[in-house]
Amino acid sequence: MVCPICNSKIYVKRGKTAAGSQRYKCSVCKKTYTDSSKIPFEFIAFMLHQKTWLEENGRPLKMKHFKGLAERYLRTLDLNNKEVPRATLYYWIKTYNASYKQISYKQALQFLARHRRKMTREEIEKNNNEYDEYMKSTKRSHKDYLRWLEETYGKDIARILTRGDI
Repeated sequence: MVCPICNSKIYVKRGKTAAGSQRYKCSVCKKTYTDSSKIPFEFIAFMLHQKTWLEENGRPLKMKHFKGLAERYLRTLDLNNKEVPRATLYYWIKTYNASYKQISYKQALQFLARHRRKMTREEIEKNNNEYDEYMKSTKRSHKDYLRWLEETYGKDIARILTRGDI
């Protein structure tokens, strides 16, 4: 964990918040902060925008696909979380179904662009292996795969998933 103010890794525990989260004090800048491993609301809004768009275009998203899409995006971002439990997805849908529209789709995309990180060689190899397994199991060409991505997630998302553009 690093200090969000000065990026120092030198800190001490400083009690707990009223909500029960661990509080830390930076030994360099003397500011207090909490563990920021929670998923930002902008990311939740982006995922719910995606779900709504797919449903409006006649492609209802099964929960396992929604979970896979969320985890795939999280892998490309500079956030601590790598996995989203299914119960969390249901909670997002139930709790933020109306309030996520306060953040426009464009603002959510800009958030993703700001928090994009470089993938490690291992992560790139893992994604390539997943792609190779998919291609072997379905016996499809690369063009079929790209067409399927566009049909399933739309052109914008297919571009992000294949090239990392935003």
